[in-house]
Amino acid sequence: MGAPDAVVVGAGPNGLAAAVALARQGLSVEVREAGETVGGGCRSRELTLPGFTHDVCAAVHPLGVSSPFLRRLPLADHGLAWVHPPAPLAHPLDDGTAVLLERDLAATKAGLGPDARAWGELFAPLAQAWFDLVEDLLAPPLHRVRHPLAYARFGLRALRSARGLAEGRFRGGRA
Repeated sequence: MGAPDAVVVGAGPNGLAAAVALARQGLSVEVREAGETVGGGCRSRELTLPGFTHDVCAAVHPLGVSSPFLRRLPLADHGLAWVHPPAPLAHPLDDGTAVLLERDLAATKAGLGPDARAWGELFAPLAQAWFDLVEDLLAPPLHRVRHPLAYARFGLRALRSARGLAEGRFRGGRA
């Protein structure tokens, strides 16, 4: 066997995606990984009790499941199953309570008190257009915008700092 056309160093998500993209172009690819297992920041292992699988490096992979490149691969055919908890994020507050960001917009709004409507008006359009929006957000910097309305709606909100946006839209601390 001769030398490969390309050598990819690192078998994390980005390295594996690069190897797939190169192989799809007809190149022979060798992937080198220094770790005992592949996966980089997407590895999981039984760290405590049998049957309890823990995320080794990162807590969530929202852009992994949303990645236009990864969505086009038949990963489920190779055993990948994305696990979606009902509440992927919780933020503890000083009063001992917590705010949950739930997969269901109505459930998230229910925990935000007087800011529920303002939060919904801000995030519902973005959530509804997410798979169109992510195509443009994850594209190279100079690209033809495929979904200009969703992109502009996001861009207008993203101009402000997170603090400025929150203070301008919300009255309470939960949102």
